Amino acid sequence: MSDVTFPDAGLHIAVLGKLLRARKIAEESLVALLKGIESSEEDWRDSERVRVQEAVRRLHAKALAKDDVASVAQLDFDGGNDIYMLIEQTLDVDSGGEEDYYEVRSLDGVGALTGLASLDLLCSGFRGSLEPLEALPKLTALRAPQANAGDVARLSKRGVSVDAS
Repeated sequence: MSDVTFPDAGLHIAVLGKLLRARKIAEESLVALLKGIESSEEDWRDSERVRVQEAVRRLHAKALAKDDVASVAQLDFDGGNDIYMLIEQTLDVDSGGEEDYYEVRSLDGVGALTGLASLDLLCSGFRGSLEPLEALPKLTALRAPQANAGDVARLSKRGVSVDAS
C-alpha cells in the first residue's frame, strides 16, 4: 500500500477530514501533530494566521493511505467540518473555518479519489480548471459555483450532474 499527499494543502486537509470522520485516522494523532504550535512575540498581531498556517503545513505533510483515500465517496469544504474545528479548537483560534487558510487552489492529484461520487466546491475558494475531475470514474454530482462553461459541458457529457450556480 502506498501513500498519498495531495499537492494542494486545502484539498489534502479536506480529505484528511473525511478520513478523520470515517475513523480511519485517529484524532489523537492529529492533535499530536498540532501540539506546540505557538507564534513568537514578534508575530502577536498575526498570531492566529501564523499558527493556523503552521497547522496546515504540518497536516499537509501527513501522508494518507492510498486505499483510505480511494474510499472517500463525498467531499465538501464546509467551514464547520470536523477537521477545521479540530485545528481551531487545538490552537484556540476562531475563524469559523472559512478563512483562506483552507482554500483549494488546485485539483491536481484528485485522481487518487477513485471512489469519489460527489464533490461540493462551494466554500472551497476554488476558481481553477475542473479538468482533473475527468479522471474520477465514479463522479456523478458536482457543485462548482465558479465553473467555466467548457468544464461544465465536458463533465455533463460524461454524465456528471453539475450545479454551477
